[in-house]
Amino acid sequence: MPGITLYIIFYLYYVLIPVLYGEDISRDFSPEFKVIENMFEVHTNVVWDGNRNIDENMYSGSETDLKRFFPEGSFSIDIKSRFLHSIGKSSPEILESRYNASMPIVEGVVYPEYNNLNSIMDGIKNSGLKALVFGGGTNVTGCFRLKPGSGVIAIDTSRLNSISLKGNTVTVGSGTYGPELEKTLNSHGYTCGNFPESFNYSTVGGWIGTLENGQESNQYGGIENAIISVRAITSQGEIDDRIVPRESSGFPAKSAFLGSEGKYGLIVEATLKTFRQPAKRFFKSYFFKSFNDGIEAIRTMDRFPTILRLSDETETSIAISSGGDSSLKRLFLNYLKMRGVGKGAMMIGVNNNSQFPDKISGGISAGSFAARQWFRERYTRPAMANILWKHGYVPDTLETSAMWDVMPALHESTIQKFHSIEKERGFKGIIMAHLSHMYETGACIYFTFIIRSENAMEDLSAVRESIMNNFIKMGAALSDHHGMGTYLKKYQHPNKIRMQSLLDDNLFSGWKNE
Repeated sequence: MPGITLYIIFYLYYVLIPVLYGEDISRDFSPEFKVIENMFEVHTNVVWDGNRNIDENMYSGSETDLKRFFPEGSFSIDIKSRFLHSIGKSSPEILESRYNASMPIVEGVVYPEYNNLNSIMDGIKNSGLKALVFGGGTNVTGCFRLKPGSGVIAIDTSRLNSISLKGNTVTVGSGTYGPELEKTLNSHGYTCGNFPESFNYSTVGGWIGTLENGQESNQYGGIENAIISVRAITSQGEIDDRIVPRESSGFPAKSAFLGSEGKYGLIVEATLKTFRQPAKRFFKSYFFKSFNDGIEAIRTMDRFPTILRLSDETETSIAISSGGDSSLKRLFLNYLKMRGVGKGAMMIGVNNNSQFPDKISGGISAGSFAARQWFRERYTRPAMANILWKHGYVPDTLETSAMWDVMPALHESTIQKFHSIEKERGFKGIIMAHLSHMYETGACIYFTFIIRSENAMEDLSAVRESIMNNFIKMGAALSDHHGMGTYLKKYQHPNKIRMQSLLDDNLFSGWKNE
């Protein structure tokens, strides 16, 4: 019975930790996956289940110590909870988990509530631990990477989830998830207007802490346009803003905590603007001969629709190729070919309360189907990444923003940099891009790449380094809306780092400072 014995021993001492997110998404991405496999010219089997195996014996708890400092029922030292509060959803972190690379984890997790905030803060101070603020855990810039050898405790904000409407504002707890907030607002005829791709899994505090930008930012703006006030708690006590339309009396707390990534203290709640729900949504898609033609068409628009997404030729090709085969599809493709955009770039748009024009500069109208389909599935993309991860691929995305005159060269040079690294290091990969989040002066561009490599960790690092250096060379942002974290800090100017660190709270210094 040796096999059964080993099986029992494994489950006595090992814990399976889910690393991927979006496993509850039912959308079937097998058609898209098949297209990508054909591009790689391989057929793969599942090589990973998306879990990390943790040996409980490797991590000692501190239950006795935590009981001394925190109220009963307000903390956990469960190994699964500790691990899940020590990792984000970035590709480097997922890849490390796939290979079970060694990593430090928090000593415990505390769950503050409104009535015990001060005692929780006192407990952290008295314990000698450093705090790491944790909302939904969807961070992709390494904000949960811990300092090795230092005692860290995670502050889970999930119990800070109150929602209170007043007029056209809502005061909401930092641990409130997107769907909870939107459901409450919708029941009163309002919307939050803020819809990141991680909407179902991220929290209001996380949106503020990363200076997040939602998919409907063309109409509603980023989180900085919605926030009215912040209430926070630091090692020195509480800070809050007056709930007023505007105030000129120094530095408001909301300005400090926007993009703070949990380093300045704990956001307890925020007051946000609300918006009337749209009476109707309109959908439209267009095709352009090239990605650059699409960029120019967007640049010259008088007004941007609520959502606008322009895919480059590669992303467009994958989307079209994965749509199955039918006489209707063949007819549609022949129409695009006849109009000269058969190998071009697709733009989809969604607009609240206003129709789209039938004609747009340089674009060929292609109905509403593609835009409607994207809108229905706009929170499902993590499921596509999960399929790739489980079959041995490494997917990743880096985003930036740039001025309109830089955008075409930024796109072309980044694609070239990727293929240069691919050739130099000998792995196989594909890269694609899309534009979204439009501004009068420029836009945000996402570069999504997939690699398959025997040296995945080293090759992923090389690709990310090359792309980030190209962003800097081209005068683009380090990030449009994901924050700096630990991964991007090395690219930031030292004087900016020094300026930003003036507000750092030493109690909230749990993550790696590099």
